[in-house]
Amino acid sequence: MADLTALAVSADTDGEERLSAEARRRRRVLDDSAVIDQAIGVLAELRGVDIATATAMLVVEARRTLVPLSERARAIVASAV
Repeated sequence: MADLTALAVSADTDGEERLSAEARRRRRVLDDSAVIDQAIGVLAELRGVDIATATAMLVVEARRTLVPLSERARAIVASAV
């Protein structure tokens, strides 16, 4: 019986860890999305272009520098502050 209890507790802990990891992943995705949107706005304002053009500019710049899109976006937002 003790083995079953230990197994149940272990399974519950594993489930909580998976949920916690999923929650962290989702938070990171939301944070990345927000900073990408901010960077697009910064580019649109600074360059005097529309949102579609600013989006394309961000993507091209990230690819050109071989930097992840969210990382390039953070750099753009940081430089505008």
